[in-house]
Amino acid sequence: MEGTVSKNKKNWMIAVLLILVAAVGFSYTLSDPPMWWVGILAAVIGLALMVLMGWIAVRPGK
Repeated sequence: MEGTVSKNKKNWMIAVLLILVAAVGFSYTLSDPPMWWVGILAAVIGLALMVLMGWIAVRPGK
């Protein structure tokens, strides 16, 4: 049980970090229009990683 709690905490920390990265990327797009795709790419990658980690966390078995 202890291991799962620390693993979930680690996943949450990573998720928060990814959200911050996506937010910074988004604010960067607003300040520099030609680079709008960088922010979208960061947000998409962040969301994909969060979904993947969520699936790994709730996946039965391993």
